[in-house]
Amino acid sequence: MEKRVFIVIILIIGVFALVGCSSVFNEIKDEDMTVEDYAWGFIDKEIEMYENAEYGGFKVIDKKIISLKRLSSFDNILSNPVELWRLEYRLKPENIDEVMVAGGMQVEDGWITEDSSMGKPNLVFTYEGDRLIYLGNANTLEFEINSLSTQEVAIRILLENLDVLPKETYDSSHVLIKFPLSTGETSQLLLSQPVSQGPNGIWVVERWMDGNGTIYHEIPYFEENIKIQDYYENLQEQVDNGHNPWMLDPVEVGYDYIINTLGQVLVKTDDLEVINPATIDDFLTTPISHYIGYIPEMNSDNGLFHFDKVEYLTTEDEERAAELNIDINQDMPSGFYIYNKDKYPMVFEVCGETKFLILDLNDLSNHISVSKRDFIEYNNSTNNSVLFHLYTKDGYVTEIKEQYLP
Repeated sequence: MEKRVFIVIILIIGVFALVGCSSVFNEIKDEDMTVEDYAWGFIDKEIEMYENAEYGGFKVIDKKIISLKRLSSFDNILSNPVELWRLEYRLKPENIDEVMVAGGMQVEDGWITEDSSMGKPNLVFTYEGDRLIYLGNANTLEFEINSLSTQEVAIRILLENLDVLPKETYDSSHVLIKFPLSTGETSQLLLSQPVSQGPNGIWVVERWMDGNGTIYHEIPYFEENIKIQDYYENLQEQVDNGHNPWMLDPVEVGYDYIINTLGQVLVKTDDLEVINPATIDDFLTTPISHYIGYIPEMNSDNGLFHFDKVEYLTTEDEERAAELNIDINQDMPSGFYIYNKDKYPMVFEVCGETKFLILDLNDLSNHISVSKRDFIEYNNSTNNSVLFHLYTKDGYVTEIKEQYLP
């Protein structure tokens, strides 16, 4: 079965500098402002930032625009067209020797370029009738905006961060698929139908979230420089003509993405947790990740601690035991087996809300909640040999719970 492999270009939410929102230019805004007027306004704000910097402030004595070029225009993002313009400019310091070149800054022939730690500025505009409206700067660190697909996603992320757009690309049915990454944490995909709805519509991954809650927008890879919607409409037409019928199954599309795009080749279909139908709120809720292992080191003065992850197998895990050459009849006299592939510890962090649960010695079917200090003393008293379940969310440990071992 032929499958289209998608490639993800990581767009980490938060790398877009929302520098120069239209409110910045209230003092100069009027009905007749042009793209160039806004560009100069953006440059003046950058000059103000440099000159007022607490460290390394310097005076700019000259400025010039090198290039102001419209890269693209999209009519499927807002009710009016949205344009992306690349701005290149130069700033002349009074004394170049006073300039502290850092954070992505570059100097050419004594002039500071438009480069910064966030990349190059790309100004975003729309229209109200004939009036030009400046929306912000889709300035990225992770990649060059060198195609229509990357440009569209950059604009969408900017507008989502400004709450101009909802945090979903397609107002369609959604399917959510949770799965484990090779590092142990739970990740999740959001799938949507970008063209046709219902049983005859193709499914695509529009974004995914890692175990820390970071969201990555999917950008489909294709050789032609065409817009994303045109690409998906072409795929829908191919499916309508009998090609790639697997794209009508969201679970198959999601699993293909996990294996061939994210490279999580150890994930099996049985590892998938599918929520169908799902909502965007389901996706925006960070998944809870689960680990089991030992805590060889923890102290009361530091939130960070080491964790030795293991696999805890029971007689029900016949398939996994067979993969590890474990005989469930001979190697599990107590009904379980602890597989510790290596002793290289992972690092986690507890917070003030972390729950510490140890077995109630008067009733081993129950747990009791203890303080962090008491938990550390208890674990140390066992020579750090107690097995714990560890749960994380948003990058923090929410609960540590002792595992009963007969």
